Amino acid sequence: MIARYGVHCGITSSKELLRDLFHQTDITAVVDFPGHLKTFCACVGNACSLSIEEWIQHHTLYPAFLAFAPADRQKQILKSAYGRNAGNIHTRLGVCASFIKPPEYLRVCKQCQLEQRDRFGEVYWQRSLQMPGVIFCPHHELPLHVSNTRYHPIGKFDFEAAEHTQIVAPLNCAATRENQKLFILLAQNMHLLMHASCDNKMSFKKLSQFYSELAQRHDLRKGTRVDHIGVANKFHAYWKEPCDQILPNLFKFKPEWLKSLFRKHRKSFHPLCHLLVWQAFNMPDSLSTLHSIKSLPAPKKTQIVQTYLPPSHQVKKHRKEWASICKKNPTKGIKWLRHEGNAAGIYAWLYRNDREWLQSNSPERIKATFFCNRVNWEQRDKSLLKNLLILEARAHVESVNFRKSKAWYIKNSSTPSILEKHRDKLPLCKKFIDSHAESVEEFQRRRIESAICNLRAENEELQTWKIIRRAGIRKEFLSETLLKFIDKSQGILGNGSSSPNLPPHS
Repeated sequence: MIARYGVHCGITSSKELLRDLFHQTDITAVVDFPGHLKTFCACVGNACSLSIEEWIQHHTLYPAFLAFAPADRQKQILKSAYGRNAGNIHTRLGVCASFIKPPEYLRVCKQCQLEQRDRFGEVYWQRSLQMPGVIFCPHHELPLHVSNTRYHPIGKFDFEAAEHTQIVAPLNCAATRENQKLFILLAQNMHLLMHASCDNKMSFKKLSQFYSELAQRHDLRKGTRVDHIGVANKFHAYWKEPCDQILPNLFKFKPEWLKSLFRKHRKSFHPLCHLLVWQAFNMPDSLSTLHSIKSLPAPKKTQIVQTYLPPSHQVKKHRKEWASICKKNPTKGIKWLRHEGNAAGIYAWLYRNDREWLQSNSPERIKATFFCNRVNWEQRDKSLLKNLLILEARAHVESVNFRKSKAWYIKNSSTPSILEKHRDKLPLCKKFIDSHAESVEEFQRRRIESAICNLRAENEELQTWKIIRRAGIRKEFLSETLLKFIDKSQGILGNGSSSPNLPPHS
């Protein structure tokens, strides 16, 4: 929507676009979970009648993820989305830690685009097509096509309209053709999930209760325990063949997620995990199933009352034995004492009958220290330094027109994540980046020198206002030091007027 607004208004600068819609210039382009919505709605004003809640409900991916979030976490996420602290949203939703990653490029349906262009005169990005696992259009049941627009833009302020994207290739392979009905049903369920209402009726306890009852309905529970092998066999019989090529992470990298889903819920799972299980277990559509989970009665808390009190002489005996073992092995932890020190029986008895005394009279937990010698950081430091030198040489030849900041060097390197997280282990790279990173003033001077050279090549008169305009420096960022540098550069790089004759509109 922001990109289309820029097209309609003829705004080509991302900074101007952000200044117009947010009164700021440092808002990051985010496809899935945008923030700063309160500021955005205030700036849009009467141009759009949608409220913040309507923006979230109908134009973002929030509903699919908030549908499975507990009430307290929903409030935290929505608070971040409303306000200016939107950097923690992906972490709170569990997206960062999830083994299911979003698609690399945004996806489109050609038939939807034809209908959009016929009805509205332009096309737009459809949010339900951008979820992992969605390979077919839920409306036309046709394979989607991959565009050349990235899900995570390379530039921090890159807003690209769907009208200007290029279609690269269809999401069509043997696995999708053979299992077309399964993936169409999955896409339709994901589309329905996008319309789930954001309320505070969900909880981890209800999800745990639902999956326990689901296993029982399919005879996959032995007493109070879930038959995880039976659950896995039923799930794999339905999804293994079609998903082996489309979603390999489900079976190769994180095979334990299915077992965790049927255990006590302590963390969030990706919506795709829930939909895949519901479909394999023949559940109704996603909205109906979600409603049935939310309508489950809150489980009652049961308090365990200890009625048996052991004789005092047994308590004294076990306390004395445990204290003696701890005294003989002052440097050992509880785990060693139980397994290597032959005190497992004493520990178990005290844990059941005298837990408070045991906790206050046990050795403190020893934190294990691990030394990772897999990586030769000295060798890696030299290798990454070579890549940075190549990057610097290429930037010098190409005369890049953006600031070569520390973030720029890290982002454009061959291994940005390593440089960002382990810079302290890479002293040569750290020294190179610190010494070559441009400040704002250095960047402005380089743009001024480039502008003077270009004006000279075009045989233009070197007037100060022309140099400033060609360099793209705004009036509020001009300083006396910068004006003096322009005068000095005019004398060195060419002949021309050296008086700062700035027109009123510059």
